[in-house]
Amino acid sequence: MAESLRQQGFKVSRNTMDRILREDLELGRRQAAKVLSLGLAKDRDEQFEQLAYWRAYYQDWGQPIISIDTKKKELLGNFHRSGSCYTNGQAEVLDHDFPNYGDGKAIPYGVYDVKWNEGFVLLAQGADTADLAVDAIASWWMSLGQDHYPYAHKLLVLGDCGGSNGYRLPRFRERLSQLAKTIGLNIRMAHLPANDSKDCYKIGSSGRVCG
Repeated sequence: MAESLRQQGFKVSRNTMDRILREDLELGRRQAAKVLSLGLAKDRDEQFEQLAYWRAYYQDWGQPIISIDTKKKELLGNFHRSGSCYTNGQAEVLDHDFPNYGDGKAIPYGVYDVKWNEGFVLLAQGADTADLAVDAIASWWMSLGQDHYPYAHKLLVLGDCGGSNGYRLPRFRERLSQLAKTIGLNIRMAHLPANDSKDCYKIGSSGRVCG
């Protein structure tokens, strides 16, 4: 902006331009926030009432509750990463992050234990599939869950309605059923309404309560 003004004949420095923006115009540098809804799903409130009921039910009986979701995928290869490292030379990477010059993608699939406030991430390569979603649940149970809940006989799984754990995927339901038989737990899958945050699991008389 300062350079543009100088080209128009005004004498102004970058520091002065920055001060005008901050102090005179009261503008600040802010990132975009994902707060605009794509729309409300039909029977949304009823779905949240059901989520609140089942979450309270499982908590009262001391049964495990987990939330699942795919995290941000990362390209593998000699690409630029944020941050710095200790080195006696220059760390050189490719000047463009083109996927065809890499070694595929790392797909982190997260499992969050509500009671223990504990996260578990399964890293995989390939594709974000229903098999990956169920494998992450199985890995969490074998690594942490069965030790945290030695007397559990049922499991509540919370997740988005789309993606690899979506309710429209027969493969996800099939694999989840197989997992239930393998680990000996009655698994209930509770999907959130479309276009709603993963943090919103409870609803009261005054409206939605997130937490």
